[in-house]
Amino acid sequence: MNTAKQLSKIMAGAALLTLATTPIAQATTITLDLEVPGTSNPWFAGMPDGYRYGSDTAPAQSPTQVLGLSLTPGSTLSLTASGWGGLCETCNWGNGPDGLGFAHPTGGANGMSAINAPWASLVGVFLGSDSPQLTPIPKALDFDTTARRDYLILSPELKQVFFIGDGRTSAGADQKITVPTGASRFYLGMIDGVGAYYNNGGNFDVKVTGLSVSEKRKSVPEPSAMMGLLGLGIVGASSLGKRKHHIS
Repeated sequence: MNTAKQLSKIMAGAALLTLATTPIAQATTITLDLEVPGTSNPWFAGMPDGYRYGSDTAPAQSPTQVLGLSLTPGSTLSLTASGWGGLCETCNWGNGPDGLGFAHPTGGANGMSAINAPWASLVGVFLGSDSPQLTPIPKALDFDTTARRDYLILSPELKQVFFIGDGRTSAGADQKITVPTGASRFYLGMIDGVGAYYNNGGNFDVKVTGLSVSEKRKSVPEPSAMMGLLGLGIVGASSLGKRKHHIS
């Protein structure tokens, strides 16, 4: 083997060593445990502290932000929920996460869509990195029947408020939510009249399963050690070439 070929092999080996020891980001699945109070107004998502609408103020009536997930476009989230949420602290106008059973149109606000879904039900909304008020309001989603609430996979747009309920169909199948392109924030809340969350009661216990990015690092040789190995290889190849030249 000539000197050029020997050197080429050494360089290739060094490149492979570098690739093998480069930190690799691996997607792992995690489950978060969250509490969503009945006072969580989904249309307050992304709004600054001090913001007021009707009887509600931020952050007292702000929705629960889901933190710790990688909102990768096209990936799916699974949610399961339990508990009780009510439209007032002392009345019986409430139910579990599926809500009161009959759909009621609720108007949107702050750039986020309206929704037709059971009152006192668990809902969610994805936002991008900008203020939701700066872009057009998307169309409202309709969950007025059991069949429409029994989706297996739902793909909402940014700022479209969508029904979650207990996270299962009426037959007990797990439901999944597809993360939309551009999503950087995800919020959970409950359905009530927009701006009328200040007197709500109860809370939902929610488990959210999705992707979290963690780095798995292998042992990385010191740069000086790698350069030393490479240098030894080059010297060896050069010496081999000289020896062959001398013999010839």
